[in-house]
Amino acid sequence: MRAQGDVSLYQPPIVWILLLLAAVVGTACFMGVNVPFFCPRVTPSPPPPPPPKWNMEPSWSPDGTRIAFASNRDGNWELYLVNVETLEESRITSNEAEDRRPSWTPGGDQLAFVSDRDGQTCLDIYIIHPETKKVTRVTFRPQGCDNNPSWTPTTIPGEISKTIVFDSDRDDGKGEIYRLNTDTFAVTRVTFREARSDLNPTISPDGSRIAFQSFVNGNWEIFVMDADGRNIKQLTFNPADDIQPVWSPDGQRIAFATNRDGNWEIYTMDVDGGNVKNLTNSGADDQWPTWSPDVEEIAFQSDRTGRWEIWKMKSADGTEQKQLTGLE
Repeated sequence: MRAQGDVSLYQPPIVWILLLLAAVVGTACFMGVNVPFFCPRVTPSPPPPPPPKWNMEPSWSPDGTRIAFASNRDGNWELYLVNVETLEESRITSNEAEDRRPSWTPGGDQLAFVSDRDGQTCLDIYIIHPETKKVTRVTFRPQGCDNNPSWTPTTIPGEISKTIVFDSDRDDGKGEIYRLNTDTFAVTRVTFREARSDLNPTISPDGSRIAFQSFVNGNWEIFVMDADGRNIKQLTFNPADDIQPVWSPDGQRIAFATNRDGNWEIYTMDVDGGNVKNLTNSGADDQWPTWSPDVEEIAFQSDRTGRWEIWKMKSADGTEQKQLTGLE
């Protein structure tokens, strides 16, 4: 019997009905059922934006007709070609791994590139024939990454180049420059600079010297040395970063990227570091120069459209800049 004045357990029937209704509606809302006038309106989160589609790291073919480049347009990094005249593009590699940094052989019949397609924790160097799509792995580093391959030119017409220079952190955890024999897979270390990191080597057209970037005094500078690693000489002296040097096919100039103006631009200089010229001034970032075989033009990557694309321009003064990829 309920004691007189005790109301703690007694509620009118309507209260119990409302409580039951609230419980049912709350459960329905929690389960995602839309009960009009009761469930709060939830705006679904928009889907994440797709990753940017970038076209980068151009390499001009020795016959001047095509530029190889890396693109992530299909969800991962693959190698492509663009015809310089028609702008027709074609895909070279098709692999779920990362394929990047293409570099043409002097004869134009093959490309070196870097990839982790065999399940490596980092990158090794491979060679592909653009027509047959045959791929050969040529470095098998025990640790670290092999990167930025560049072919050594041949001195005999019709001779096939069998030497690649590249950078790697395989030995001491920082960048050094190495030479690779693509027949025997033998690797020879070229630089031994304990306090510096040396990257992006490119060979002069006569095969006698290597240009590269080195981290010194807190920034990247351009250096040259003999092909055997001797007689190292610094070419740039700037508090900004100077990177990605590449020889002109006539051996007279070196193109490079620099942020000395506050953003990345393409410059050229004589092989002794003199006569420096600024070729781009877009306000965006321009990097990764590559020369046409007739020395008349330079292709490069630029994000001036809001994403990285391949462009070209006149090498003498930077005029006639034209976008080559991403025009669809």
